[in-house]
Amino acid sequence: METNFEHPLYKSCDEAQADAFAFAFTSKDKFEKVPYKHPELADDDIRANVLYAGLCLSDSLHGRCKWGGALYPLAPGHEIIGVVEQVGAKVTDFQKGDKVAFGTLRDCCETCKYCKNNKEPLCLDKTLDRFTYGLHWGGYSTHLQQPARFFFKLPQNLDLAKSAP
Repeated sequence: METNFEHPLYKSCDEAQADAFAFAFTSKDKFEKVPYKHPELADDDIRANVLYAGLCLSDSLHGRCKWGGALYPLAPGHEIIGVVEQVGAKVTDFQKGDKVAFGTLRDCCETCKYCKNNKEPLCLDKTLDRFTYGLHWGGYSTHLQQPARFFFKLPQNLDLAKSAP
């Protein structure tokens, strides 16, 4: 990326100082490599090295503002396979080196009728940053940082290259 960017979570930097890189829409017409510093890891977050991510038309449509506005830069990508690099202070079910996957959701209210019936994608709370990417960056990045409760461990013998859609 030729110029620095402003983002509430990801700090712009030059490539030599970067912790990570995303492939992001920097406008509805431009998709490019973006170097950044990791955001602070929350107590209930996991940071994983992204190995694979699904390639979905929804990523392109969102990045090109076909589904409403987008916060640029926007690094889409969901259905992610990775390896845990770091866990937050309150994360107990995961450790560095675990093979993990992450889907489309990053948050839900856990209290509405849908959440209570294992239908979290239908969560009624519209104030949450619910999806993998938007404010947060998704799988088109070298790293994914999201709440631990939405990650799941993968079997050790699973062929990771064939696991993301």
